[in-house]
Amino acid sequence: MSVVRPLVVQPAFGDVVSLRRTDRRGAAVPLRQRAELRLGVPWTVVALAVAAAIAATIWSAETHSMLIYGDARAHLDVARHVTDGLRTGPTQLGSVWLPVPHILMVPFTTFRVLWHTGAAGAIVGGLCYVYASTRIYALVDELSGNRVAAWIGFLLFAANLNVLYLQSTALTEPVLLAFLVGATLHLARWMRTFSVRELVWAGSMTMLATLTRYEGWAFLLAGGAVVLVWGIRADRRRRSGEANLVLYSVVGGYGIVLWFIYNLTIFHNALYFLSGQYSAQVMQNGYTRFGLLGTKGNLTESVLTYGWDMLDIIGPLVIVACAAALLFLLVQRHPDRFRTTLILALLLAPPAFEVVSLYLGQTTIRVPERPPHEMYNDRYGLMALPLCA
Repeated sequence: MSVVRPLVVQPAFGDVVSLRRTDRRGAAVPLRQRAELRLGVPWTVVALAVAAAIAATIWSAETHSMLIYGDARAHLDVARHVTDGLRTGPTQLGSVWLPVPHILMVPFTTFRVLWHTGAAGAIVGGLCYVYASTRIYALVDELSGNRVAAWIGFLLFAANLNVLYLQSTALTEPVLLAFLVGATLHLARWMRTFSVRELVWAGSMTMLATLTRYEGWAFLLAGGAVVLVWGIRADRRRRSGEANLVLYSVVGGYGIVLWFIYNLTIFHNALYFLSGQYSAQVMQNGYTRFGLLGTKGNLTESVLTYGWDMLDIIGPLVIVACAAALLFLLVQRHPDRFRTTLILALLLAPPAFEVVSLYLGQTTIRVPERPPHEMYNDRYGLMALPLCA
């Protein structure tokens, strides 16, 4: 009788999978199959995501579209100034934009050609796009156990033309999407296994999200609520629920504490990013004086503006399919419905943050369908893409 010897592999991003060198009949398991098990997704998914990222980046380069957004050039310059300028170092990261996207670009912007052409941002954005796309597949598979549904979710996310373009630039949305999807996947796995390892990974990914864009702060609050509710559901005495909440909050919120300390140390004001010279509040005050913030204090207009933004960026067919799937989830009875509902509520946090920001006058989004019938910051609609996928 042949002896089956296990091979335990420690995959990246916290996945733990026991892989066999041979199957039950003693036949060798192909190396490719073992690698696919390690990744948690088929190689085809990875290959398609990589090919799409490369193709979109080539198109952006050939059409000189990488630097169309002024913010894309500004992000590249921030990263470049960390290593090149009259004053170099972490103080050049600034006080308004969160630092992780710029830190990720620093190794690439040291090369003049990558900085000047925008390719430094495309490298970071492309890697984040591939990771987010594959994790979307894994997340849908985790929640549904259906490979067909996982493929559909992957294609809805990866084939979105707007996310394909943004990943070829130095904009920060693809970086945030990668961390949000990664954190959501690890939280979903923790809810199934109650593995401390998965919870720590979820907190770590959340921490990186909070240091990428401020939507990550809303995700942290929502994630904490999910951890608490799920923990209480498993332990009515609330001991494990509170302990899990503390662990997730400490790990996930550590980045925010670091950001406060950074602002206090460099600018002598922990809240300088809120009230500094280039803060969103100062910039939005200028729009207010000219009556260009129609969403401020108007919840209906805020919801309508972001709703139209979602339709424009994600597509009406995808939105309709998402609504139909949500309705099906609510009426269907299955043992995993509550977990799936909590995960969907978690993914709703970034879009909800955008609506609240519009209402408070902290951000501006303009869509052709609403006055003044222009286009500005419409890329923020991508925050709803993981929810719809």
